[in-house]
Amino acid sequence: MNKLFSYSILRYTHSQLLGESLNVGVLFAFEGEQDLHFFIGDLQRLRTVYPDFDSGYVQLAAKGISAKLKDIKIEPLFLSDYNLKEQLTKVLLPEDSTALQFSDIFEAVNGFGSVDAAIEAFTRVLLPELSVRKEESRHNESFILNRYTELIIEKNIRIEHRMRRNHPIQIKGVKLNFELSWKNGIVHLIKPLSFDLREGQDILNKSAQYVGYLNLLSDYAQLNQFNFDLLIGKPQDRHLLGSYEDALYNLERSLAPKSLITEEKLEEYSEETVRELEKKGL
Repeated sequence: MNKLFSYSILRYTHSQLLGESLNVGVLFAFEGEQDLHFFIGDLQRLRTVYPDFDSGYVQLAAKGISAKLKDIKIEPLFLSDYNLKEQLTKVLLPEDSTALQFSDIFEAVNGFGSVDAAIEAFTRVLLPELSVRKEESRHNESFILNRYTELIIEKNIRIEHRMRRNHPIQIKGVKLNFELSWKNGIVHLIKPLSFDLREGQDILNKSAQYVGYLNLLSDYAQLNQFNFDLLIGKPQDRHLLGSYEDALYNLERSLAPKSLITEEKLEEYSEETVRELEKKGL
């Protein structure tokens, strides 16, 4: 049976007198999920309509909404169950917001097969000229690596002085670059590896590819006292978690010296890194 989902449109009103408004974002809630999903549209469209449009105001508001949503859980799921139109505006938007308002709550049937597919279909209709923003929200390799380095920098560690960037290894026709490395007796070679993909088979294929890399580099790593520290990105689509667990199982079976650092363990691993780097001074 297809499940229901709810959504509310964030609208920008340039002039209260004219009463005109344009859609700038959409907030989604899906049956069976506690998390809310928020997407902002292409603000260039508003600039073409209103030359004096302040995009910075909307971008700042959107950033605030995304930050606040991390602490909001819906149970039961439907936004309409909460009669949230006024509450959304009150809780998520700046106190002095008059130009931005959430619409009434709408419900629809998810006949698209997945949460991602429904979001993509509705944002394309409700947010014309929407760039492929869903990809930007994925926990890809750049996201994972940036999160790790941010956690290091927050501890006042100067990465450029204490860690090596871009450490390539090439052997038996295989070349693999490790974005960062650090040393505490052995050399930790850091590689972000995201499984936040669209299909379960893609996740499994990618895990098999990296098992092959690890196995080919295993002897060389042991000889040189290398450990492969893989920063693992988790799929945000819960329907893919089974494939993700299978991917982790595949990686664990490799005989190469390695550590699998999932997103849940990323902060703990960064703290371990900081403790070792602090011993080296500036």
